[in-house]
Amino acid sequence: MKKRLLSVLLTVCMVLTLLPGATLTASASEPTDYNLRVGGVQVTSANCANITGSGITGSVSYDPLTSTLTLDGATITGFYSINECDAGIFTSEDLTIDLVNANSITPGRSDYSNQNSVGIYVWNCNLTISSASGNGTLRVASNDTTADSSGIYSERSISGVPTGNITISGGEITVSGGTSSGAGSKSYGIQAWGNLTISGGEITATGGTAGGISRGIYVFKILSVTGNATVLAIGGRPG
Repeated sequence: MKKRLLSVLLTVCMVLTLLPGATLTASASEPTDYNLRVGGVQVTSANCANITGSGITGSVSYDPLTSTLTLDGATITGFYSINECDAGIFTSEDLTIDLVNANSITPGRSDYSNQNSVGIYVWNCNLTISSASGNGTLRVASNDTTADSSGIYSERSISGVPTGNITISGGEITVSGGTSSGAGSKSYGIQAWGNLTISGGEITATGGTAGGISRGIYVFKILSVTGNATVLAIGGRPG
């Protein structure tokens, strides 16, 4: 009788482990990775309310429902290496950055040779920078390198897809490319392979000293400045 009861209990346990509900419960405990890195930190459902790391100070949070990254008095010096770039912020999904108080992005540099440096790297998606509070500022400065250096860089590698667009609707934003010392290397304040639309805020974009081309702003498609926006673009000089 005892052996029979034990057999029944074992059978029930095996059936329970195979139920869909048991699998879903286990999966629900796993955090979701978002297509966003800040200061080298992978943003997930577990850390998005308070993104911290050795290369991040101040308040940084991400709302996945609105795809909004809020920087509130944040300083970002960490970086994520991808596509031969060291990036302070990297996103491969449409992103809005909302600025509160004074913020800065000055990514470090890896030990890889001939690596590009980018403050904000937007890959196959679109970027919007705004300041809902009205008091937000942002300073972005990419690092010196023997390759290319861009403060904000949007890349579109899928033909026919409307990505690589940058929109700035508010905030006081200062963007600069670092020194690019390699032969033929380039330095840009803002480089957009889609459209660049500026409808508000004060933007100053400066290219650094370069072995090749230096531009404050380089736009592959359409540059549009409207509303009360002010824009100053300053090219650097050959190295």
